[in-house]
Amino acid sequence: WDSAFCLKGASNNPCSETYCGRAAFSEIESKQMADMITKYNNNGKKIAAYFAIHSYSQLWMYPYGYKYDNPPNVQKLNEISDAALAAIKAVNGLTFTRGSIANTICKF
Repeated sequence: WDSAFCLKGASNNPCSETYCGRAAFSEIESKQMADMITKYNNNGKKIAAYFAIHSYSQLWMYPYGYKYDNPPNVQKLNEISDAALAAIKAVNGLTFTRGSIANTICKF
C-alpha cells in the first residue's frame, strides 16, 4: 500500500516472504484491491470494510504494519475481529491470533 511503503517490516528482496514489491501497488493483489476501492469510492459508494485473505498462518491482522502504535479505532477493530474469529471458530474450530500487523507478525 502507499502508506509508509516498505519502510519497516518488509523486504526489497523479491525472494523474501515479506517482499513489498517494486513500488506501491506494483503487485497485482494490492493493485486490484486499490483499483476496486477507488472505483467504488468514485461512484459515490462507500466501502466500510474489506478483507484480504492470505495463506500465511492463522493470523487476523489490521493496521499498522510499519509501526507498533495501534490505530485510533483499535477498540472497534478488536470488536469486529473478535466477532469474525468467533464465527470462524464456530464453523471449523480454527483459532486465529488477532492484532496489528506489527504486533502480530513483524520483527523490526
